[in-house]
Amino acid sequence: MGYLGVTFRGPFAFCIRNRSIDVYAAICDNHHAAVFTLLSEHPLCGRHRRGGEYTYMLDGEGIKNNTSEPIEYHDDENKSVILDADPGSDVDVCQANFCISVPRPLDAYPISPANTEVVRANPTGHLRNYATGLRLIYECDLSKSVVLKAPCLHKDHGPDLDLDFGDPPELTNYADIEFRYVGPDADDSDHLDAISCFDNTMKMFGLPWWLNYDSYGTISVRTRTGSDCRSAVIMAGRI
Repeated sequence: MGYLGVTFRGPFAFCIRNRSIDVYAAICDNHHAAVFTLLSEHPLCGRHRRGGEYTYMLDGEGIKNNTSEPIEYHDDENKSVILDADPGSDVDVCQANFCISVPRPLDAYPISPANTEVVRANPTGHLRNYATGLRLIYECDLSKSVVLKAPCLHKDHGPDLDLDFGDPPELTNYADIEFRYVGPDADDSDHLDAISCFDNTMKMFGLPWWLNYDSYGTISVRTRTGSDCRSAVIMAGRI
């Protein structure tokens, strides 16, 4: 038995279910999605209306769905933390572009931290390293195929997109899949893209939260080292 890592980068919301994690993409202008492995890549499409019902499904006989044990979250206050939605929150499917449903993993790692403040009422200037991506780890028999089942209007699913990660080295017995949802601007020094994407992500939950990068009274180059889609991801159902 090996391990499979599934990484998400972009303005995503993660909703924890009993048998899956449903990952919703916000509606962001000029943003495009794709899935990548070592040997394959496929573009992903969405819908401008009720995109939360336009669902891709990660599927593979070798992937172990962790339905019996709690997911282990590897938040680290000094490195990266996952933003949690209010208890009981769920996504409004009308405010999403598309959804990717994946099995429940063993572990969830916050990645690609951005130093910012998530403002719930008034800004305080207290910045934290919020995760702008998430990596999920599964036990997986890597000798068996893994596919992404595409949505279809007229039946349960469209064609299977083969996710070919080749033959992983025996010493590591590890493979990875990466989902990216990004815009065209690679250099966004004022974080305008992240601020806009986070606003669109909050619309999925009907929350008025917003991002603040001003640490108030301190001079730091980190307040101007933004980049495209470094918007904090959000998780519902963990608390």
